Amino acid sequence: MDRTYFPADSESELDRRVELRTQRQHVILRQRHPADAMVVLHESALRTIVGDRKVMAAQLRHVANLSTRENIEVRVLPFRAGFPLGMPLTPFIIFQFGRDARGKLSEPTVVFAESFAGAMYFERPTEVRMYREAFGKVQLATLDPRPSRDMIREIAREHDSDR
Repeated sequence: MDRTYFPADSESELDRRVELRTQRQHVILRQRHPADAMVVLHESALRTIVGDRKVMAAQLRHVANLSTRENIEVRVLPFRAGFPLGMPLTPFIIFQFGRDARGKLSEPTVVFAESFAGAMYFERPTEVRMYREAFGKVQLATLDPRPSRDMIREIAREHDSDR
């Protein structure tokens, strides 16, 4: 998929992207002091076939299972919610780092947004605030964690039965 999405990237750049994703997963899935993750998935991401139906069903079950972990919350933005901000959002991640012994953030909050044209990092407080506010509005339109997990599992079953 990365080769299609980033056709001009070299093999080493594509490998770097994969490595960064793997490192982010490790920080969330590690046994000792895992980072917290709050994920919003649009229903279209659950229903769009990537790979094949068998792959989709397995991936969705994996996401549903991850959402049972104490540090991971997954919410679905259903089709019926429309566009909470009046338009679709490109995917983004808000990285908020821990605090030091004095209670100060160890690093400034950073927003990472990846698009077809490349990646952008936003660090200015006004930019970070805009993304936080957008995330808050979208989150209000999502299903709660349990109904989200139920929906993810139901769509996984649909993918299984449509093979």
